[in-house]
Amino acid sequence: MKKRIIVLGLVFAMLLTAAGAVASTDKTPAQQATTVADNTPAIDAPTAMPEEAVPYNIGVEAVVTAIHKDNGRVSLEVQPTEGAAIILNLSDATILLDNQQAIPVGVDDIKVGDKIYAYHDIMMTMSIPGQTPAIAILTNLGEGAVAKLHMPERVEQNDEGASALCDNGSIWVRTAKDTVFTPYRTRQMVSAADIRMGQPFLAWYDIVMESAPAQAVAKRVMILPSANEEQALSLKLDGDMVISAKMVDGTVVVPARLTAEALGLKVGYRQENGKAFVTISNGTGELSMTMGEDAYSYRATASGTVGATAALPYGAAPHTAPYMEGASVTWMSAEAFELLGYEVSLAHGELSIRK
Repeated sequence: MKKRIIVLGLVFAMLLTAAGAVASTDKTPAQQATTVADNTPAIDAPTAMPEEAVPYNIGVEAVVTAIHKDNGRVSLEVQPTEGAAIILNLSDATILLDNQQAIPVGVDDIKVGDKIYAYHDIMMTMSIPGQTPAIAILTNLGEGAVAKLHMPERVEQNDEGASALCDNGSIWVRTAKDTVFTPYRTRQMVSAADIRMGQPFLAWYDIVMESAPAQAVAKRVMILPSANEEQALSLKLDGDMVISAKMVDGTVVVPARLTAEALGLKVGYRQENGKAFVTISNGTGELSMTMGEDAYSYRATASGTVGATAALPYGAAPHTAPYMEGASVTWMSAEAFELLGYEVSLAHGELSIRK
């Protein structure tokens, strides 16, 4: 079995290649004249990622030179615009998409000679050509924007839609009232509320505003399916305390009491009209959640603070389940702590909840 390693030199070379490919896209006169409010010029690509940051994936524009099929397994041998040839190994989880129409395609729709844009794993074999898992492959690139694959590390919902801080904090991807939302290979209705921390999505936009972080407003967002299996995460707090968290059905959940008390908050429980409620308070306000319902609300308990909010969904209903194979505890959406003024983010499997 071939040993897989992270080839850092190849990673950074491909990152530079991807950035160059995006930057080379022709601008219209209107795009060239666009600036942000503080007169910072707009550019076609996010600001450079810090060298020490580990990317979630690598994007390359390439031409398909060969297609290999073996016992139901498919791989594409491609020649990137710059650099050595690589082999992209497809799986059932690989996203296959027509970039111009934003609709799924099949493997048989990809032909030798096609120009594609591929997002692949940062892991690559030492074979020649190197082999790597394909995360997403875009066909029919056209002359417009190529969809960007983003990993949201922090999500803020607002009246206009959602703002997602992505990719090691390098770019804010924002949605607007006219942003088009589509799912991948399902008929379900999706919206800005379906952009979830830790779940990648595809976004189409022409202009990136140069700032720190960079900013872009998406014309279209495609919500990608969440992983079926649970993913173990860790929540690190002050000192050496580590709390186990997890990703369930695309939402990050944490043990309610353990997390709240570690943050210095007070936890309560009550029953009303046949329903059970868990409350978390900090002296100025109270977060209330209904067991079994994705409904979290906030009520101020001190004068001069913001008043009550209607019940809001945060992706997961509070529920009981074992904690680290031990006794059952109440699990809740980690993002609901935003109602108490906390900033919640997730990067590379490590969860952060802080003021």
